[in-house]
Amino acid sequence: MAGLKDIKLKPKLTGLFLLAGLIPLVVIAWLSVGIAGEGLVHEVKMELEAVREIKKAQVESFFKERLGDTEVLGKMPNIIGAVEELTSLAREAKTNGFYGGKRLLEYPPYKKAFDKYVAFLEYYQKTYDYYDIFIFSHDRGTILLSVELEDDFGTDMNREKTHLADAWKKMKETRGTVITDMKRYAPSKDAPAIFVVAPVEKNGEFIGAAGVQISIEAINDIM
Repeated sequence: MAGLKDIKLKPKLTGLFLLAGLIPLVVIAWLSVGIAGEGLVHEVKMELEAVREIKKAQVESFFKERLGDTEVLGKMPNIIGAVEELTSLAREAKTNGFYGGKRLLEYPPYKKAFDKYVAFLEYYQKTYDYYDIFIFSHDRGTILLSVELEDDFGTDMNREKTHLADAWKKMKETRGTVITDMKRYAPSKDAPAIFVVAPVEKNGEFIGAAGVQISIEAINDIM
């Protein structure tokens, strides 16, 4: 599993979250020192450093857990089955004229399989507090399943220019789990989002991918 130290998110995003979380504490400390005198400067400094280390550990633990969750998701038999079945049905849907975005769901066999698998992912989404969960095809990176069914459903990642698409492309190239920096994501009403994408394999063969979307609200909860 990719460690947090191996991804560029750590220096940029972890630092940003720590800064945002510590600003109110710094302001309070500055006001306290101004009121009580300089004798408290050292004590306040030590307290701020302790809080910073606690927050840093919480942020790093949060992202390590998200990486682990996504890798586990990609190895679940249920997800492997979903990738195989939905990939096959997507080809059938295209042959029958049901292709392009949410038109996939107009093909009855696809809709039936989608409903079967999305129930499990809805439970996973709520249990681990993800904004959305995805399943991708192996060739074009088509989003075969999305819990939230936003405008990215049914789109091909190899044609898109979002940071989710960039993560899928890098995952396919490296066959490793990829986590993005936080950027605004148009399909989610331009809200800030982080994505983690992991490969799905069967008997050592790359057959697709699983991904999760992390919202700014989930990160704010730990700050």
